[in-house]
Amino acid sequence: MYLFRVATAQALSLKSSLDSLVHAHINETNLVLNKSGISVTEIDPSHALVVRLFLERPSFQIYELQEEEIVVGVSIKEIARLVKNVSNKDTITLSMETQSPTQLQIVVYRDGDTCSCVTHRLKTLLLPYQKIDIPHREVDRVINMPSNDFARYIKEFSNNRFIELHITDDHVFYIRVRTDLCTSEVEIQTLRHETTTTTTKIMPKPTTNNVPIGNTATTIGLGRNGNWEVKQTFATKFLSAITKNSNIDEQITLYLTKGQALMVRYNISIIGSLVYVLAPEHEGEDESSDDDKSSEDE
Repeated sequence: MYLFRVATAQALSLKSSLDSLVHAHINETNLVLNKSGISVTEIDPSHALVVRLFLERPSFQIYELQEEEIVVGVSIKEIARLVKNVSNKDTITLSMETQSPTQLQIVVYRDGDTCSCVTHRLKTLLLPYQKIDIPHREVDRVINMPSNDFARYIKEFSNNRFIELHITDDHVFYIRVRTDLCTSEVEIQTLRHETTTTTTKIMPKPTTNNVPIGNTATTIGLGRNGNWEVKQTFATKFLSAITKNSNIDEQITLYLTKGQALMVRYNISIIGSLVYVLAPEHEGEDESSDDDKSSEDE
């Protein structure tokens, strides 16, 4: 008899979901199974980034639970390694038998000209479990843009310690870095329409020393808080970790609010969502604290 058994044909999406946790340097965590689906909510070791992965129950072809809620401690890094070679022809089943509650059984079925079945029996872990909620909140600005574009811009500035995100109005979004010698920025513009008899043209604002980009798939919205201009700085290493998951969804959504953490959302195919909450950085304070530390070491 199974304590739980779930199966999904969305093997590649499940693999990408697990990889997203590894990219955030989360190696061990609790899988929480309940009537809504499977969720993982974890804080990274530096306590700057919260990751929430939610796989909805309707995305599973089989979803059987013997209890209202089941918490299973696992090595996410190991599970990701075990399913790294799955394809879109595969079905993944996760299960635990009542007589073997210390083993998570992972079965990969491949249906085709030749059917195969690979079974892994992974030892579970006894991990502390503390429920972490990400409360609903109102935001100032919402940006929806191609995830590959955002990943490319962050990679362009990946040698810098901090990256600044700056929204000025409904048409312009800046990604900027500053050093002692140089300030560099990418200017992303939404559509500005010029109506003619034949075409609709993108009308970029004249700029100097930056890169104007017209992107038909980028939109900038105003949240209920109503602040038009938002400018915040974030650690590059965490933004880079977030953008490693751009293959999950063609679009990425950024929620910015003055004085509060950045929220980033990907939709995972038809199976669920991936949400990040990243605390803002204060360059001056961080640099001065590093200077103080180096002085103490001397």
